[in-house]
Amino acid sequence: MAEEITATHGGNVTEARTFFCVGDPKQSIYRWRQGEPRILTGLRDEFPSLPEEKLFLNYRSSSVVMETTNLVFQNLTQCGLFSGPDRHAAYLAAEEFEKEYPAHEAAKKEMGGVVQVWQAQEVAAEQLTPEDPETRLEEPLELAARRVAEIQKEAPGATIGVLFRSNKSIPKFLHLLTDRHGLRASGHGGNPLVDAESVSVAMSLLTLADHPTSTAAALHVATSPLGRHLGFTDEEFSSESGAVGRDPEFLKACAGLAQRVRGEVLEQGYGAWLYGLRETVQRDFGEWDRVRFDQLIDRAHTFSKQAGLRPSQFARIVFHSRVPAPWTARIQAMTVHSSKGLEFDAVLLPELDAKIVGGRPIPVGSSRPDAAGWYESISHLPKKALCDFSGTLQALVKDENKANAQEALNLFYVAITRARRRLEFCIPPYKAPSRGGPDPLTFANLLRQTCEIPAEQDPESEGLLMQWDTGHLPWWVEENSAVEAVEATPVSLESIRLAESKASLSHRAPSQGLEPLAKASGADLIRKRTQDRARGVLIHRLLEQIQWVEPGQVPQLDAHALLGGLEPDGDRRSAALSDVEKGLAHPNFAPLFAKPDDSAAAFNERRFHLVEDSGGESILWSGSMDRLIVQYSGDKPVAAHVIDFKTGGVDESAEALTQTYGQQLRVYARAVSKQFDLPLASIRTSLAMLDRGEVLDLGQ
Repeated sequence: MAEEITATHGGNVTEARTFFCVGDPKQSIYRWRQGEPRILTGLRDEFPSLPEEKLFLNYRSSSVVMETTNLVFQNLTQCGLFSGPDRHAAYLAAEEFEKEYPAHEAAKKEMGGVVQVWQAQEVAAEQLTPEDPETRLEEPLELAARRVAEIQKEAPGATIGVLFRSNKSIPKFLHLLTDRHGLRASGHGGNPLVDAESVSVAMSLLTLADHPTSTAAALHVATSPLGRHLGFTDEEFSSESGAVGRDPEFLKACAGLAQRVRGEVLEQGYGAWLYGLRETVQRDFGEWDRVRFDQLIDRAHTFSKQAGLRPSQFARIVFHSRVPAPWTARIQAMTVHSSKGLEFDAVLLPELDAKIVGGRPIPVGSSRPDAAGWYESISHLPKKALCDFSGTLQALVKDENKANAQEALNLFYVAITRARRRLEFCIPPYKAPSRGGPDPLTFANLLRQTCEIPAEQDPESEGLLMQWDTGHLPWWVEENSAVEAVEATPVSLESIRLAESKASLSHRAPSQGLEPLAKASGADLIRKRTQDRARGVLIHRLLEQIQWVEPGQVPQLDAHALLGGLEPDGDRRSAALSDVEKGLAHPNFAPLFAKPDDSAAAFNERRFHLVEDSGGESILWSGSMDRLIVQYSGDKPVAAHVIDFKTGGVDESAEALTQTYGQQLRVYARAVSKQFDLPLASIRTSLAMLDRGEVLDLGQ
């Protein structure tokens, strides 16, 4: 809010009749995005007459969580962890944090809770694998997975958040949770689809299609059920002359399979081609793989639009795209940054051996005394030994260390305060510093010193070092759960289920009529668009951004941001925006963007693939609808309206336009009928002629 007020009043809040600002500098964790808490804390210096009130009541967490928070953050400078000349910057950060920290108090006194500190322990002999040494300490990730399983068993209805410093450890934790405890969890926003083996193998197959010499991808396919389905296994090839991956016959088979896959994908599209593998996945893989592979098929239509003709590029998109599991996950693993604004019944923190400051070299240093002013100095920072020769560089290093330490403390504070009822810290065993120096400046050691946790573990504690609880109040009561229990069942998916792919499919686009799609020459692909067609592309891109428009309002569209990559000419971008705004203001077009009621949903650029039999030939229609409005009764679709926007056509008659585009709109209607299980009679189609200010109703 401080930034918005500064932008509105040019930094001079005295122009405003009233001034109200709220914020929490302790939750400023986005320095890497240029987040600047001094904009808020500096207001008291710039405007001394402004009254200030610090809020201390917490309406989220139980009293024991708040008491632990106070224990950690009220006495930062009192513990010996920040002492020492090389930690002066961290001490200044801790001092500043304390200055902004009021003692917290829980508003919900009747809420039970528990806080525990667990230490990794020695792995039992029966749990050791042949590769393990005779004795081994479990990792904090293993400890966290074990604790999640026990909490989930104790309170099946509780929401559990496992918070990490970065995304790096999350896949391993999710694997441990599933492999050792049989529990499913999701990352924030979902996980990549390749967390299922069937999807991973399919992506190796697409990688092989683009890179026939990738023996790693080839062997992954050859040792899988999909390889057997394709007649491609490593069993057919001799390994007498060395590794199978170097066998000339195997490499020849790789090239043949790659050529075959490229041809099928080019002919059928990603969605139809993947559907051809679905029967094998359903038969030879487990439930999780079946669910994830169906999600892959459903999203292939959207992904293929941005992936182009390179199968490996499509595979990269799948690897980096997060897709939620089709059920409500009560266990979520995410970074602390992603958890901002969220809350969980139980929170576990397993990455506490990270350093508060000094964990990695600082590449660049900067100095900006005024938070809203210019940078005074910016410099690449060499090694410490070289920085010691320059007072300026030393000052930059000190400023960066202080800012990084302050944000690290903020991050720890945010992580702890996500917990409603239960908070657990998972720490490694204490390790005394070498040569008698101070303890490393880590979160685990900060917790040990501020909470006076013993360094040695009680042999009878089974890993539990410390516990605080609310005594007579149990930490979990089922009826008080923040989220009602949801049975973990897959949701129904809307996208079309295609028929099994066949080599005889004729691929066509509705906009091209009944003729099969023609092959484009290189000259066609690089030929410059005509001005009329380029204008149409810009207008469609703008219309694609609009969901609903309130009566009498015009949506605010940023032509530069939306069209900058399509059209370098600013005048043409502005002209396209002006044409769209005029169209939206026209009384004929306004009803197309006015929401009829809360039961309606709008889909822009709705992708589809539709297989139909025509005269003994199987036709695969592919395309996208400009705008689709679906009317619901409860959860059931009852009617739909397909709208196709056209620019130009000013001089053509309504009859000619209907004849030209009628076939295209009828294919769209049949696709909607299949997607939403609607009778054709309930689907209306219209042509919106932007330049004519006319909407042609093509009927049902």
